[in-house]
Amino acid sequence: MMDHLKNLVEGYERVRPNRVRVERMSTPYLESQIRALVGFEIRITEAHASAKLSQNRDDENYRAIIQKLEESSRPIEQALAEEMKKRRKTE
Repeated sequence: MMDHLKNLVEGYERVRPNRVRVERMSTPYLESQIRALVGFEIRITEAHASAKLSQNRDDENYRAIIQKLEESSRPIEQALAEEMKKRRKTE
């Protein structure tokens, strides 16, 4: 189980500054978190896609989200900002 947890955390954290690493967690903290984990497998038989790009936000918040995404060094976040700009004109 620990290997799965390490792989999962590493997968999400590797691109983040100040990333979290399982190896740096205290034993009491790690044990308390592991007790709350439930593992499962699921077979996917169908998938439907939809875009959730903060469309429920007001213009001020929407612009702030775009600005933060544009400031990111990650190309995927910059591309997301461009897509959000296409979907709503806030200026």
